[in-house]
Amino acid sequence: MAENVIFFDKNNWEEICWDCYIEGEKIKKYFTPLLKGETKELIHNVNTTIRFVAIDNVLLPYTVNESEYENSYVCSPYNHYITYSKEELTMLNNKVLEAPLRMLLAVMDIFVKFIKINKVVYINNWLISTNLSPLLTEKQLSALHHAMLNKYPSYLIGYRSLNDGLYPEMIRDLKKLKYVFLPSRFVYISEPADIMHARKKVRNTLKRDKKLFCNQEFEIIYHDEFTREDLSRAKQLYDKLYLEKYSYNNPQFSEQYILSTHRERALIYMGLKRNGILEGVFGSKIYQNKMANPVLGYNTDLPKEKGLYRMLRYLAVNESIKHDRKYHQSAGVGRFKYDRGARGYPEYTAIYIHHLSKSKILFWKSLSFLLNHFAIKIVDKKKL
Repeated sequence: MAENVIFFDKNNWEEICWDCYIEGEKIKKYFTPLLKGETKELIHNVNTTIRFVAIDNVLLPYTVNESEYENSYVCSPYNHYITYSKEELTMLNNKVLEAPLRMLLAVMDIFVKFIKINKVVYINNWLISTNLSPLLTEKQLSALHHAMLNKYPSYLIGYRSLNDGLYPEMIRDLKKLKYVFLPSRFVYISEPADIMHARKKVRNTLKRDKKLFCNQEFEIIYHDEFTREDLSRAKQLYDKLYLEKYSYNNPQFSEQYILSTHRERALIYMGLKRNGILEGVFGSKIYQNKMANPVLGYNTDLPKEKGLYRMLRYLAVNESIKHDRKYHQSAGVGRFKYDRGARGYPEYTAIYIHHLSKSKILFWKSLSFLLNHFAIKIVDKKKL
C-alpha cells in the first residue's frame, strides 16, 4: 500500500521536484531557511529534525523527535501536556486544588519521561500553532500510515491541528485507521459565505469594527510596504502578545524568521501604523484556499479603546472574504470571534499508538478519555 510514498531527508533534499507537488514552491520557500541550519536558529524553542514525505502530488513536511523536553508544543507532547499544564495551574486561583494537581503533574512528569513521551513523528508539521493541511484522501492517509509505521516502528505517529470545520473527512478516515483523538484546544473558523449572509447582530458588530478606521489615526500597510524596521518591530509586537502576555511555550520566532518569511512571501504580512510606527501586525499562512495567522501582535501598552485587536481581526476577516478563503482564527477570545461570524470547533491531535508498549497505550488512552470527557467541554461551555 505504501509503494507510492517517497521519503526525503537531508541526504536527498536536492532530489525534491518542488514544482511537481501541489503548492510545492510555497513549501520550498517556507522551509528552505529552516533546513540550512538548526531549527532553533529561526524558532528559538523548537529543536527538531525536519523531513518530507510525498504521496502522489502531495508533499508534506514532518518532524522527528526523540526527547528534547525543552521544546515548544509544536513538536513536543511533553510541553503540551506537562509544561503547559504546570503553567496554567496558577490560573486556577484555587490554592486547595493547585497543590494536589501540582503533585500529580510531578508524578506524571517522571512517568512520561520514562515512557519517552516525546518520541514522536508529527506529519504535516509547519512548526507553528496552526498547521493547515491538504485534504488527503482515505487511500493516501492509509498509505502514509503504513509507510510511517514501517519507517518509524517505535515512534508515536501524529497529526496536529485537525478539526471538523476544515477536515471532517480526514478525521473520519483517521478514526477508521484507529487513531486516538486528543483535544488540544477550541478554535474558531469563519467562511466568507457565512459572514456575507450572517445574522444582523454579526453584521452590525463588523460595521462597528470598521468604524474604528474612520478617525484615520492608524494607517494600513501591506506586505510590500514593510521596511526592515517594520519587520523588526513585528517581532517585538508578536513577543509582546504571544510570549509576554500568553506563554513562552508558544513558538519563539527570531527576527530572521520574520525576515525570511516576509522576503520569500511564505507569510503575507499586513499591519497598522500610527505616526510612522508599527503598532499592530499579522502574518498570514495561506495554503489551499485556507488562511491562518501564525504571526500576530500589537502594542498591548496602548489603551484598549484604540481597538487595535478589533482592527487587525477586521482586516484579516476582510482579506479572507476578498480572496474567498476559509479563515482559521485560532483559539481564545471565543465570544469575540463568535460575535463576528466564526464557528467554534474542538481541535485535535490524532495519534496512532497501537504498535507501542502497553504502558504507552494505557497513558494515551487515559489522557484521551480525560480530555474528551472533561477539559474540552469546559472550554466549549465558557467560549474560551
